[in-house]
Parts: sequence; structure tokens; C-alpha cells
Amino acid sequence: MAVALPFFPEATRRALFKSFDAAAAHPDRYSRFGHAFGSDPWLSMLAEIEAGADYAGGRCVLASLALNGYFAIAELAFAPDLRHALEAA
Repeated sequence: MAVALPFFPEATRRALFKSFDAAAAHPDRYSRFGHAFGSDPWLSMLAEIEAGADYAGGRCVLASLALNGYFAIAELAFAPDLRHALEAA
């Protein structure tokens, strides 16, 4: 199952990957979006779909965390007729 994580600078992301097997993690898009706090996992999901990933009818784990101890984890199930949009601001 794919894992959408926050976007962090490389050093912070390496530290995060020491906590779990990062093989299923989405690519980091810090250089494109910066760190957008709780929005990072959602942006990651949309960017993966924009890049050609097909999550229609599939599942993904979204995770957000902060160095002060805040974290949130959600497992999402996508509708078979998934529609999405990622538009430049």
C-alpha cells in the first residue's frame, strides 16, 4: 500500500525513513511544494495521480507529523470512478 508523507528537507526526511520501511513512500516533493503542513499528504496523493498513478478503487495511507509531537494517520479507500484535480495557484 502506498504511503503519502509530509514534504521535508532531505535531512529531515532521512531521519523519518529510519522509523519505517520507506519502500512504499511517495516521492518527496519538497522542491515543488515546500512544506505545506497538513496539506502535504493530500498534495502528494494528487501529484502521484497527476504523474500517472492509478488509485481508482485502490487504497493509500496518508500520514502527517510535526516535530512537536503532532501526528495524524489515515487509510483512504478511493472510489472506482475517482476524479481529481491539481491546479497551479
